[in-house]
Amino acid sequence: MRRTLLPLIALFTFILGTALASLQLRIVNILSEPNEIIVSPPPHTSESVTPLRVGIFIGVDGVTLSADGNKFRFYADYYEREMFVPISPTELTDIVNQLRSAGLFEEAQLNSPFFISLPQTFTIVIAWPDEQRSFTWIPGDECRVPEQYLQILEKLNRSAKQSLIQDFIAHNRQRALAETAAAGCFSE
Repeated sequence: MRRTLLPLIALFTFILGTALASLQLRIVNILSEPNEIIVSPPPHTSESVTPLRVGIFIGVDGVTLSADGNKFRFYADYYEREMFVPISPTELTDIVNQLRSAGLFEEAQLNSPFFISLPQTFTIVIAWPDEQRSFTWIPGDECRVPEQYLQILEKLNRSAKQSLIQDFIAHNRQRALAETAAAGCFSE
């Protein structure tokens, strides 16, 4: 009885916490004042600076494409599960520009279905010398990494030949390529 009760309590706590976090996000968005004066932001520094690293993660497993020779090292207990792939700054800039053109920088930082059950996260991280941006998808029925990013990663993997990138693509690939992946995700 105890063996099944503790995992059930943990699962219930996780689901409740996730639901409360998404509810809080929605309330904050609804209550934010729409009458603010809109000032155009300064140009994004990442547009003119060469990126240092691009990471593709499935949970704690990752592949880091790096021009500076470093990994992201997000998960202290799992450093050995992050693969390093050296890549030139020019190739790295090209990959980031393709992702930018495909709309990655307009994505929410967290993309998730309304109801989450035992999540597996899929994350793309880009680092510059002074900034880092991370985009995470927790898949559900309609919430997957959009196809346009998968196509870029697929083209990249022809030369990188990393099984984790192939798994990232395969898991997120939808039956109908014409469907928009983010349709069932909430956004910030």
